Parts: sequence; structure tokens; C-alpha cells
Amino acid sequence: MSYTALQSRIADELSRSDLETQIQVEIASAIEWYQYENFPWNEASTVPFNTVTGQRYYPLPANFLRVTDALSQIGNYTYKLHAVTEQYIDRIDWGDVFWTSYPIIFSLWSNQIRLFPPPQGGLPVQIKGIVAQLPLMTAISQWAADTAFTVGQTVTDSYGNVEQCSVAGTTGSAAPAWPTMSTPTTSGIGSAAIPPVLGATTTDGTVTWTLVGSSSNVWTTQAEELIRSRTLKNIYARYIRDSQQTQMMQALEQQALSNMMYKNPGRIALGRVRGVF
Repeated sequence: MSYTALQSRIADELSRSDLETQIQVEIASAIEWYQYENFPWNEASTVPFNTVTGQRYYPLPANFLRVTDALSQIGNYTYKLHAVTEQYIDRIDWGDVFWTSYPIIFSLWSNQIRLFPPPQGGLPVQIKGIVAQLPLMTAISQWAADTAFTVGQTVTDSYGNVEQCSVAGTTGSAAPAWPTMSTPTTSGIGSAAIPPVLGATTTDGTVTWTLVGSSSNVWTTQAEELIRSRTLKNIYARYIRDSQQTQMMQALEQQALSNMMYKNPGRIALGRVRGVF
């Protein structure tokens, strides 16, 4: 389901045509509420990077919201690093530049992962976590060849993402290579599809496009029932002030979440998907 179709369905269920802004706000709020939870469609794993001798900090992918696991390798043995706080490593890391070893713990700081002990060089490290989706929005028009665009105009690209003109000009005779989803696989470990990074730019003739959002994402497809019921619940509670409908929508939200948990029993045992209302 597209973002536009989701808004229309919610408006129809409300039998209201005067809550367009509120519907958009509450859809965004519902996604923000659930985006840090582990679901199959927002989990991702990076292609392993190799450590540099003695280097403690390594940048994380820009669209990772939360790291759930970090893995490294000794020979053919893959092992899990344990998460600790940055302050804990500060207390035990004396800044020695001569001592390196296999890292056994990690912390997160300023969108970087810190490894300790300081690693030997050439050790593969793979990060697993929760990845952010592109913001939902509706473009003004479709992309077209040999067409003049001004700064600020938005179009839908061939992948359904929303591109904003950041340098005015005329488009090329054929569509450019737009940023798209990637699904890294390494050593048999697959990943959910990772959306392109917000702000990626594309040159198209004399136009420069900047990626600003998407006309649909996993929250409007894989989790449409969950997001829709939470959006309706919040609108009834915050704007319409209907407690009976609020309770009904909360029950539907809980049922939608329970159905997802049923499909993912391993996450129930681990407590990685929680009913949060």
C-alpha cells in the first residue's frame, strides 16, 4: 500500500475529510513508536569490514537505528562480542597503542562502534541491527525526460522513492541510475533490504536530485495493519476524543502486533518484540 492510499483508507474509516494533517502526523508518530523494534523487515546486517591494527572506532551505516549484535572471527570460528557502555570501556582502556588482541566487547558512541581490546589488523567484524526506512511522503509529479525542473520540486523515481530538485536544470533523455535498495549477503548470512541513505544525490542531465523520502515503505506494506490501527487509536484519543473508539483501535493494534509475534516465535522468547502501548 502506498502512503497516499494509507492516508485515504484512514480518512475513510474515520469518515472525516478534515484531518489530513493530523493523519500524516500520527502515521509518522506510529512508525517512530515501532521503528526500534525487531521485525524481519527492518533488520539488517552489514557486509563485514576489516579492522585496522589498534584502531578502536569504526563508523556505523548512516541509516542504522540500533545495533543488536556485533560478530567477529577467529580462524573459522565466528563469535559474538558483548555490548557494554562507552563509560565502561573508558575505565578499562588505558589508550595503549602497542597492545592489540581479538576484541571481545563493544560500545556505541556518536554513530560509531568501539572495539576492545584494541583489535589486531584484518579481523572481520559484522554488525547486525535495525535499519531506518525512508520518510513517507508524496511527490508533486513523476519524473520525465528532457524536462526543466526548479529547486524544491519533487518527483517519484523509478523505485517509488521521492527525489527533490536541489540544482535546477533539465533532465536527461533517459532516467539516471537512482539510489535503490541493497541486500548484502556474506557467508550465507542474509539481510533485510536496506533502503538507500537519506540525502543521496543523483546527477540527471543538468539537474541534481536529492533523495528525501519514499511513496511507500515496509511500514505501509509489511506492517500496514499495525501502523493503521495505532494511527486511528491516536486520532480518536487526541483529536476526536472518543474513548470507546480509542479502546477498540487499541485492541486492534494489540491484535496486529500479536499476529506478528506469532509469525516470529523466536522473538517472543528473546523479548525482542514487545507489546508497547
